[in-house]
Amino acid sequence: MEELLIKLRTTLGLSQNAIAKKLGVSQRSYSYWEKGEKRPSPLSIQKIITLAKKHLSSKELNLFEFYQLHLSKAKSERYSGYSFLDVKSLVKNYKKLQTRVNKLEIELKIYRQLCEDFKLGIYHRPEVTSQKD
Repeated sequence: MEELLIKLRTTLGLSQNAIAKKLGVSQRSYSYWEKGEKRPSPLSIQKIITLAKKHLSSKELNLFEFYQLHLSKAKSERYSGYSFLDVKSLVKNYKKLQTRVNKLEIELKIYRQLCEDFKLGIYHRPEVTSQKD
């Protein structure tokens, strides 16, 4: 969504402050939207769609409508305790966890192979010899 907001604003030749005024929000709020730190409300997205109709492709408008639909659903249903705004952080955390799981699976495979080698007598633990002085 961030890229679409920037594209719309630059296509219109407006500053963040000017487009924020047209949408009825503060420049700070609009800046957060462009950075992806916050999402516009469904009402704000409707205003964006109205402003963008003549300037963006139908595919790009559909993306705004998609966001509007899902933000509206999130406000009413809260998706089992998670709002739509939490999805971005959930995906990021999922990717981190998946990377960790992949590493653990590799470690487990190595461990299992060592256990199998030990059972077959292929792997022998080095014997510790004590040296007396």
